Amino acid sequence: MITAGLGLAGIAGVAIVGLDIRNNVDVGNWGAVAYDVGTILGGAAVGGAAGRAVAEGVNGVPSPPWSIPSDWAQGYDPNLGSIARLESLSEADADEARQLEGTFKMLANATRLRLLHALVCKPEMCVTDLAQAIGMKPQAVSNQLQCLVERGILGARRNGRTR
Repeated sequence: MITAGLGLAGIAGVAIVGLDIRNNVDVGNWGAVAYDVGTILGGAAVGGAAGRAVAEGVNGVPSPPWSIPSDWAQGYDPNLGSIARLESLSEADADEARQLEGTFKMLANATRLRLLHALVCKPEMCVTDLAQAIGMKPQAVSNQLQCLVERGILGARRNGRTR
């Protein structure tokens, strides 16, 4: 569960940084692009080192140094790490995998990623302000936010008549 949560957070983070890179390229803010690319590369390096340490701890043997040729030489084994092969999992693991699949599907939406990006930039916004920030109608934003709240990705609170 921890690995899945960290993986989800990593994917969401890279997606949000990717949107930020696109926006910065559009406006010609090359310093911010360089910063974002450095963020991704630094995160990959730290994540790779941590993953190697975890693998060595689990396997009890040192992991070989990583390289692109060694990674490609391993190839893809469809029997490993595939949500499509749920029959090999216990029922509890299969339920968790289905929930994660739903979360990934929820995040695989450009509008929802734009909403999350806006909320990362300014965490406390009402629906009207959020709609204005991303150029959508408040009702459409409200519908997308409700999906994110129902999935547990976002929390909501009401302050007077605004949410």
